[in-house]
Amino acid sequence: MGYRIKTVAERTGIPRNTILAWERRYDLFDVARASNNFREYSDKDVELLARIKALCDEGYRVSEAISLLRERSAAVEAVAAPLSPAPSALGGVVDGQHELMERLLRFDRAGADRVMERLWFLPFERILDDVFLPCLHEMGEGWAQGRYTITQEHYMSAFLRDQMGGMLRQLGGGPEQGNTVVCSSIEGDSHELGLLAVAIKLALRGWRVENLGADLPVVELARHVRGAEAVRLVIVAVTLTRPELELRRVLNALRALIPLSIEVVAGGPGVSVLRGPSHDSALDGVHVCERFEDVAAVLTGIEAVQRLERGPRAISGS
Repeated sequence: MGYRIKTVAERTGIPRNTILAWERRYDLFDVARASNNFREYSDKDVELLARIKALCDEGYRVSEAISLLRERSAAVEAVAAPLSPAPSALGGVVDGQHELMERLLRFDRAGADRVMERLWFLPFERILDDVFLPCLHEMGEGWAQGRYTITQEHYMSAFLRDQMGGMLRQLGGGPEQGNTVVCSSIEGDSHELGLLAVAIKLALRGWRVENLGADLPVVELARHVRGAEAVRLVIVAVTLTRPELELRRVLNALRALIPLSIEVVAGGPGVSVLRGPSHDSALDGVHVCERFEDVAAVLTGIEAVQRLERGPRAISGS
C-alpha cells in the first residue's frame, strides 16, 4: 500500500506541485496507480524526496541534490535506501526510542517533539514497531514494578496517542475505495493505543478504517456495523485479561449480532486465555489473533476471496 500525494507533501514538507514537477523533470521514480487510479508513492519514494529536500535546505539546487544522491549510489536501490538518522545525530532507531522514553518520563514535550522530528521520515510501520510499541511495553512493565508513576504513564500515552492519531489522519483513514474495517475495544477495556497501531497498519495495507475507539458496548458496535456500508471485517481489541467464560460470552454475542458475511477478529494480549492447551484455538466464527501477523493472515484470506469474486465479473465484462 502506498501514500497519496497529499500525504507525501505533508510528510516531506514539499508542495504537491513541486513533487509533480520534480517527478516529470528528473524522472525520479515510477509512481504506481491504485485500483481507484490514484497515484501511490512508496516509502522509498518518500525517503528519496526527504533526502533531496534536506540537501536543498543545505543550499544545493534541486538538480545538484539529485545528481549528488545518484553519484553516491552504485545502483538505484542505494539512492532510495531507507532513510535512517545519522549515527552522530541519533545513534539509530533504538537510541531514538530510548531518548523518546527518557524525554517523556521527564515530561519534556519539546524534547520529545525534537526526537520525533528526527524519526519522522521513517516508514510509519517502523516507527510503530521499533519506537512506539517498545515504549509502551517498557512503560507497562515499569509501572507494574513500581518504577514509573501513573502520571508518567498517562503523559506518555497522551503523547503517543497524539502521534498515532496524526499518522492515521495523514493516511486519511485509508483509501476511500478500500474495504472497510471497523475497529473497537470491547466494553470495559479502555486501552486504545494498540488498537490505533493496528488501525494504522490496516490503512497502510489499503483498508478503509473506521476507528470507534475504546470501551464500546457490543450491542452498539454491532448496530453500527449493521448500518454501515462495505464492511468486510470487525476487529475488537482485548487488552485486559478477563475470565475465559466472560470473554467467550462477549465475543459470541458480538458474532451473533453481526452478519456472517463479515469476518470478526479478537486480538490483543487479553485473548491469551482462549489459547490454553485445554481450549479451542478459536471461537466459532471469530478469529483469535495475539499478533498482527495473525491479523494479516485473515486479511490475506479476505482479499483472496474478493479477487475470486471479481474474476467472473471481469471476464463477463470483457
